[in-house]
Order: sequence, then C-alpha cells, then structure tokens
Amino acid sequence: MIFSSALRYAWPSGPTLDFPDLELASGGALLLRGPSGSGKSTWLALLAGLLTPSAGVLEVAGTHPAQLAQAERDAWRARHIGFLPQRGLLSQALSVHDNLQLVAYAGQQPLDRAHTQHLIEALGLGGLLQRRPHQLSTGQALRVALARALLRRPAVLLADEPTASLDDDLAAQAMALISQHAQQHAATLVVATHDQRAVQALPHARTLRLQPHAGAQA
Repeated sequence: MIFSSALRYAWPSGPTLDFPDLELASGGALLLRGPSGSGKSTWLALLAGLLTPSAGVLEVAGTHPAQLAQAERDAWRARHIGFLPQRGLLSQALSVHDNLQLVAYAGQQPLDRAHTQHLIEALGLGGLLQRRPHQLSTGQALRVALARALLRRPAVLLADEPTASLDDDLAAQAMALISQHAQQHAATLVVATHDQRAVQALPHARTLRLQPHAGAQA
C-alpha cells in the first residue's frame, strides 16, 4: 500500500517539488507518466526511502520511512521494497553474483536459491555472474538490476524506465517478469516510463501524470 498527502521535496540547490496526493492499495498498479523534469525519479526515490520528504505524509508498505533511523530504513527497504532505478546503481567493485548477494546482506536474511536461479535463467544472466558492471552492456546491467529488485519478492516494486536500452524481446520479458511478480505476490507496483511498450504491458494500471517544474530533477 502507498499513501501520500501534501508530499513535498526541496532539492538543496534546486527546485521544490510538490507531488499529487495518492492512495494505492496493496496489489495495485500505477504508471507514472510525465516529461523529463516532472519529478518521476524523485518521487520513486521518496517511495523507496532513499530521500526524506521536506513536508507531507508518506506511508509505504505499512511504514513511514521518514520516521526510521538510517539503518532501520535500509533494512526495511531491502526486505519490502524492490527498486529498479533508472541507472541501475550496481556496485562497480563487485561481480554480478556478489551484487545480487548484496540483497541478502542488506536484508539480513538468506535468499531463496530456487527463486534466485529462476530469475538468473529468465533474464539470461547465467554467463554474466563473474563479470563486473563495467564489463556489461547497458541492457545487461539493467537486467541485473531487475533481478536484484525481484529477489526478495518485495511487497512494493518500483521501476524507473525498466525497458530502457532493451530490445523488444527483452523489454517484453522484463515487463512480463514485473507483471507476474506483482500478480503472484499481490505486490504494489509503480512504473515510471516514457516507453509505450511498458504502458501496453500494464493495461489495467492507473496512470498518474506529473507536471514539469522549471529546473526540476528527473
């Protein structure tokens, strides 16, 4: 479940962004639309607890992340939130295998080996496990980040441009995995996208359009 009211974020050296009120039930799906500069990535980072709101109320998966200490927030995110950021944010010092294992470390719980192997096979990562992120193409890195986001069967799945840099077949496969996860685990799903392929893959999702702000972060 996601609930927000009068939510605002002020960038330290940039604009102040005000976001529309929202109530999205567990298992609901939302397409976040809007041009560059409308605050889509900022809103997802707030939902994931990576940024702290400047004002307003935000509840995600039964928790007010802004009220948690940093260590508690990191553990909460690892256990309950699957976040696929636009740029992947893989650790450059670690192999693909170890990037995936970071999820177990952050959540302080072991991963389901069968589920992990299923994701590795479904996303074609088997031959990439010993590579470092700098040895991956943009599309490969995005698939690793998607696998990492789905490893814990999160209650809330946030995806920022999940089909970017993927060809049509891989884009369809990625969206199928995202949609299947949401349906099988009654997960709340928010997808920020410009890509009509992602929109078409979620025909029953609600749409929330953000308006551009002068000088805003994406």
